[in-house]
Amino acid sequence: MFVIVQCFDNSEPTGEETGSNKSLQDRVARMMSQAGSAISVTTLTDICAFAVGTFTVRSIDVVVYPGHYFKNAILRQVLPAVRSFCVTCAVALASVFLLQLSWFVAWFTLDQRRVEARRNGIVPCVVHKVWIPPTWSKFNLWKLILEHLSKLLDKTGFNVSTKCCKIYVNRAIVRKTLNIRLQ
Repeated sequence: MFVIVQCFDNSEPTGEETGSNKSLQDRVARMMSQAGSAISVTTLTDICAFAVGTFTVRSIDVVVYPGHYFKNAILRQVLPAVRSFCVTCAVALASVFLLQLSWFVAWFTLDQRRVEARRNGIVPCVVHKVWIPPTWSKFNLWKLILEHLSKLLDKTGFNVSTKCCKIYVNRAIVRKTLNIRLQ
């Protein structure tokens, strides 16, 4: 939904399109052509990943090391909960995908008609003659955060400290990986 709304906000009407129903239809069509492909690819890959999970994860082998109750034993545990989780997620993602492309876009278009007609959001029969949105509602916090973050990324000290942290974490991962015992 956020991607769809952002694509709609990015497609401002041109001078010849303002004020007509066709402009709203064109903007919604542009919105869906831009957002639809991104949402489709992401959702379909997620659905495929969970669908594969329903057929591949049947059981897991657990190795019990010496010193526990079982010595050098391999236990096979069946995981029906993982299969149920994967099926539920795949169905839920498919449902949300279809609802976003149909139900949400329809209600969003109706609401945009209301906004363009300058009708009140709570009481739609009230029409505002001159309505200007408050300046605080147009404030883009995300843009401000990204501007400050981009300035921070340009500083040498930040880059050096980031690389030191990366080296430390990778060193810990390699050390733990090398300490794995195989039987």
